[in-house]
Amino acid sequence: MPLKIKLGDAVTPPPQATIELQVRKTLDGNLLITDHHKMDIVIVPSENKIVTMPKPYAGDNIYDYQRELMDALFRGGVIKYNSVQGGPTFGMLEGFLGESTEVDPVQVALFEIEKYLVSTSSDELKAEEYDKNIEDKFTDPDSSETTELGEIGPEEDEPYRSSQTNGNYSFSGYGYLY
Repeated sequence: MPLKIKLGDAVTPPPQATIELQVRKTLDGNLLITDHHKMDIVIVPSENKIVTMPKPYAGDNIYDYQRELMDALFRGGVIKYNSVQGGPTFGMLEGFLGESTEVDPVQVALFEIEKYLVSTSSDELKAEEYDKNIEDKFTDPDSSETTELGEIGPEEDEPYRSSQTNGNYSFSGYGYLY
C-alpha cells in the first residue's frame, strides 16, 4: 500500500494570548503606550529598554505608579532588577529588558504591561469614584447620618472653659487649673 503525503497549507497555530493597549509606533520604531492615566510607557526595542514618563499635568506621586510598574515587570521576568534607574529631574524611570532566544522580549513586555494595567485599573476607578462622591457625602449626607436642628441640645456652658480662653495666663495640666 503506497504512502500518500499531502503538502499544502500549513495550519497556523492560534495565538497564545491577545492584548488590548493603546500603542503608537514612533518614527524611530519605539512603542508608546498611553493607557495609564498618570504616565506614558515607552518600549525602546533598539536599546532593549522600557521607559516610563509622567504625563503632563498628571499631578504628584507618579513615582509610586512607575515603581509599581517596574516591580511588576521584574516579577513577570521582563526586566533585569538591577537595571532600573531614574532621576528626579524629569521624573522618568527606565529598566532594561531581559534577553531571550526563546521568546521576543518586546512581546513579553507588552503582555506584562497589559496585565499590570488591567490589575490596577479597577483600583484607580474606585479611587476616582470615591473622589467624585466624597463632596456629595458632606453636602448632601444620608438621612441616617444626620439629625434635625434642635434634636440634640447644646452643651452646657462651663465657667472654667471660658476662663481658660479669656484669661491672660492660664495653665491647665495634670487636672489643675491655674
